Amino acid sequence: MVLEVVNNSWRSNANGQAGLMSKIAVCRKTISNWKRQAKPNSAVRIQELHYKIDEASRQENYRLEEFQKLKKELDEEYYNEELFWMDQSRLIWLRSGDKNTKFFHAVTKNRRAQSRIKSLIDEEGNEWFSEEDLGRVAENYFKKLFASESVGFELEEWSEIPTMLSPSQNDALMAP
Repeated sequence: MVLEVVNNSWRSNANGQAGLMSKIAVCRKTISNWKRQAKPNSAVRIQELHYKIDEASRQENYRLEEFQKLKKELDEEYYNEELFWMDQSRLIWLRSGDKNTKFFHAVTKNRRAQSRIKSLIDEEGNEWFSEEDLGRVAENYFKKLFASESVGFELEEWSEIPTMLSPSQNDALMAP
């Protein structure tokens, strides 16, 4: 469809560089008009589909197939709108990034600054700021976190647990 629109608008008899510019302008205008007529703005299309769904659900001879078709169209339209905005944001990012590597460095530095641990509070409630103190507080925290603790069961008490398996059952379970 769009190919026909482009071909028809390109067929003008203009020649030379001015003619080329004229063809491009006509083609651009024709594509713009075609886009408006062929598929309306996403927000308008979504609003229309909501209206049609409401209208279809209020009818007495309500047809499930039509309702499901409209719902599917609405889902597709939301998906298309999401893709459009994702592409737009990526284009803005790429344009900014391609023009200037300072952009990438600024994003990286900002992420590092936000991720940096500036202070830690130890068990006693003291706040520490220096790199050395931050390392010590973190090390103590993880040592305590992963240290073995008494679970309230001493090794001597293991002998008091009644044996549930025979030696042959135990051997069968321990076999490779």
